[in-house]
Amino acid sequence: MKTLNDIANSTTSAEGESIAARLDSLESRVANLRRINRSLVVALCAIGTLATVGLTTTATRSPEVLRAKRIQMVDDNERVRAELGIDEQGSAGLFVLDGGGLIRATLVHDEVQTAMYLMDEAGVVRLGAAQFSHGGGGIAMHGPELKGAAVLMLKDSIGSLTFYDKDGEVVLRTPDSGTPSTQKTAIPSPQAD
Repeated sequence: MKTLNDIANSTTSAEGESIAARLDSLESRVANLRRINRSLVVALCAIGTLATVGLTTTATRSPEVLRAKRIQMVDDNERVRAELGIDEQGSAGLFVLDGGGLIRATLVHDEVQTAMYLMDEAGVVRLGAAQFSHGGGGIAMHGPELKGAAVLMLKDSIGSLTFYDKDGEVVLRTPDSGTPSTQKTAIPSPQAD
């Protein structure tokens, strides 16, 4: 009586290869594929672990210093609406722009002042508050095209409140300087010290 092994060894395929040889070859390939599969699973687990650890530590740790010449905030249409940086005159500040790109508000610091200015749609300063390098400071409200103003100033430890008409003439100053104002007095510019 023939055993199963005898039958497998005696039976040959069309290519002349015994079934036993083909089974051995197939078992060898399956074993090799299993080793490769285990290696790939280990490699993928390692990569996944490293990626998770990397993303977790990056997401929870903030940089201690952010350095840039300027930082811009843009709206949905990619228009700059606010900028933190240095302007053309060398003033460091925050500059808020309208939809047309015109600066409408600033918070600045330079050699002359630390100040906040609000501008109208024409770009004219309408409200300003500043601390000047000479030690004084002030708050000024200007009319359209800088015509008419109310200016509260402190210089040399002396305060004053001055009102200007639309032609730039002083209409009231307190404390009164004692001399009548018959000539036009220039309205202080927001940049003046």
